[in-house]
Amino acid sequence: MDADELLQQLSTKFDLFTGQVLEKLDCIRAEVNKLSESQRKKRGQDADRKRIQRTKARQQRLKNLLALPKNIWYRDDRIKLKYLQYAHVGIHFGLSGDWRTFFEYLAHDWNTGTYQKKPIAKISNRCHWWERGLRHDVTWCDMFGSERGIQPKAANEIKWWDWSSHMLAVVKRMQSLPDWPNVNQEFVRACQVAMGQYGACSDVGTLKLCGTEFDPTDHECFEKVPKFKWYTLHVMQAFRRGICKGVDENLELIRLGKTTFLAHCNELQKAGTHMKFLWDLKKGDMAEHQQQCTALSDLGFFDFPESCAIKTKTV
Repeated sequence: MDADELLQQLSTKFDLFTGQVLEKLDCIRAEVNKLSESQRKKRGQDADRKRIQRTKARQQRLKNLLALPKNIWYRDDRIKLKYLQYAHVGIHFGLSGDWRTFFEYLAHDWNTGTYQKKPIAKISNRCHWWERGLRHDVTWCDMFGSERGIQPKAANEIKWWDWSSHMLAVVKRMQSLPDWPNVNQEFVRACQVAMGQYGACSDVGTLKLCGTEFDPTDHECFEKVPKFKWYTLHVMQAFRRGICKGVDENLELIRLGKTTFLAHCNELQKAGTHMKFLWDLKKGDMAEHQQQCTALSDLGFFDFPESCAIKTKTV
C-alpha cells in the first residue's frame, strides 16, 4: 500500500473510534444526569419533609401557648393555672430555702413557656421587651439593675419592678397552700422584695427591717438599711439569669412541684364541677357558697354564668 491508502485507513479507523468514544461519553453523561436528577429530587424531598416536620413541631410547640398581651407587665388572667403551678413549685423551693433557683425558674418559664413570642428577648446581647406589638431596646442594667451593686437613687428605675404584679399572684397562691407556714424565712423575705410595692397587697405584708419598710420607690430606705440593697441585688440578678440562661426544668424540686400541682388541680376540678351542679340546681342562689365560687374562679376552675356577670355589671 502506498502512503495515501494507509492514511485513509487510519483516518477511517480514527473516525470510527472517535464515534464510539463519543457514544460512550453520551451514555455516561446521560447516566450522570439521571443520578444528579435523582439526587436533586431526593434532596428536594428531604428538604420538603424536614420543612413539614419543622412546621408541625412549631405548631405543636405553639399549640398551648398564648398570644402576647398588650402589656406584658400586668397580671394575665389567662395564665391562672400557671400562677398556681408556680406556687406549688415555689413551696418546695421555699421548704429548702433556695429562692434564687426559684426566681430563675419563674423568669425562665414565664418568658419561654407561656407566650408564642418571648416577652423579653436577648438580641445581639441586648435586652428587648414587647409592648403593644413593638420591641423596646433597653440595657440589662436598666432592666435588672447593675450586677455590681444597687444604687439607692437609681433603684426605682429598674424596669423589672413592673413584673411585681405577677409575683403577687404567685405569692397569694403560695399563701393558700398548707405548707406555707413551714417555708424558710429567707425565702419569704426574698418574695417580699420581688413583690416590690405590691407586698402590702398580700397577707405576708411588706418586708420590714430595722424599723424601716421596704419601698423600691424610696431611695432613703436603701440608705437606712443596707440589707435592702443586698436583697434587691440578688433577687434581680436571679431573675436576670432566668431570662438569659434559663434553668434545668428536670430538677427534682420542680418535678415535685408539678406533681403536687396536678393533684391539686384534680381536686379543684372536682370542686368546680360540684359548684356548677349546685348553681344549676339552685338556679344561681349561691349565697352559702359565694366565697368558694369566687375562690375557684380566681384559680380558674369556675366561671360565673354570663347572665350573672351581665346582671352584676348592670347593677
